[in-house]
Amino acid sequence: MGKYISVPDKLIELSKRTKGKNYREGIRQGLFFMSLILVEQPKIAVEIGSQTGFSTCCMAMAMADNDYADKAGYVYGIEKTIPHTKTANRHLKEFGLSEYANVTQGDSKEVIHSTRELNSIGFMFIDGDHSYKKVYSDIFDNFQFIKNNALVVFHDYNADTKKGIDTALSDLENRGHEFEKIKINILTNGLLIRKIK
Repeated sequence: MGKYISVPDKLIELSKRTKGKNYREGIRQGLFFMSLILVEQPKIAVEIGSQTGFSTCCMAMAMADNDYADKAGYVYGIEKTIPHTKTANRHLKEFGLSEYANVTQGDSKEVIHSTRELNSIGFMFIDGDHSYKKVYSDIFDNFQFIKNNALVVFHDYNADTKKGIDTALSDLENRGHEFEKIKINILTNGLLIRKIK
C-alpha cells in the first residue's frame, strides 16, 4: 500500500475477493474501520447493510486484535438479502472470524429491537437501504440503543441520502439528543457522528 503502513495480507485478500478491481479503495476503507475499532474498543459493533461482509470482516479483525478474553467484543452484521447474508458469513468463516462476528438476515429495526445484546451499541456503521425513509429509520429508531460517546458512521452521505440522515439527526436534536458531526472523505463521502447523549 505504501512505504510506511503495512497492510495485513488477509485484508488485501479480502479486498480483492469482495471489491474486485476497486480493491485498493477497499483496503483504505478496511484500514479506516480497523482503526476505529482498535481505538474506540467497543464491546458491541453493529453494521446495517453488510452485503458480502467486507466491512464486517474488517471490524471483526480489529475485534480479534483487541484481545477480548471474555469474547465480549462482537460485530453484529445485519443484511436484508439471503444471498448476501450467506456470502458474508462464508467470508467470516473462511477468514477465521466467526468467533468475532455474524451476519443476520432481516430488517435492521427488527433485529436490533429483538436482540437483547444490542441494547448497548458501542459502534454502528450504516450502509443499508439508502432511501430517505429507511436511512431515517436506521438512525432514528435505533439511536436509543447506542451508548453515549459511541461512534456512528454513515456510508454514502450524498445527495441521495443526505436528506434522510440530516432530518433524522435534526429530529434527534429536537428530542434532546446531542452529538458531534464530522464529514469524512472516505466511504464515498461519509459522515461520522459521536453520540453525546
